[in-house]
Amino acid sequence: MQKREVKMAKKKINNKKTKAKKPKKRITSLKKAKNTRIKKQKKKITSKTKIKNLLDKMPEAAELLFDAGLFCVGCPMSMNETIGQGCKAHGMKKKEIEELIKKINQKLEQ
Repeated sequence: MQKREVKMAKKKINNKKTKAKKPKKRITSLKKAKNTRIKKQKKKITSKTKIKNLLDKMPEAAELLFDAGLFCVGCPMSMNETIGQGCKAHGMKKKEIEELIKKINQKLEQ
């Protein structure tokens, strides 16, 4: 009987040790989650950003797109098309695309 009791006591001690480690993992995963949220907020718009994602993130960007001659808000292609693709399809040059993206990022920072 004593050997059995000793084994049971050792199992309880081992279980307590493993249980103590689990909360630490949760804390680190929460820190990682907070860090990824912060990184996502700082992410800038590029020519590879999809128009739909841009308008979901920043609806006021539609005004800048309208000023540039892009009426992507009602276009079904905007769901899968990037800003760069849409601009090229409307005949914009590389410099014009870069200027538009700068304006969008400036408005995003405000």
